[in-house]
Amino acid sequence: MEGNVIVKEIVTEDKTGKRFFKEEVKALTLADFTSLAQKTGLKIKQTFGSYSLQPFDVNSSERLIIIFEK
Repeated sequence: MEGNVIVKEIVTEDKTGKRFFKEEVKALTLADFTSLAQKTGLKIKQTFGSYSLQPFDVNSSERLIIIFEK
């Protein structure tokens, strides 16, 4: 983490050699998504904290999955 940005350095290798990639993704919070949804006319219908659809908990969930409605 660098501030609110997730930074990953990725190295792949095959018969042609090594390739290096840098990925930077801004970490958004539920509050960020709520604000963006309101600005665009979307409604948050449901949130989940895992791919197994466990409830979202800001302190313990691995990820934030959101279902929006237009």
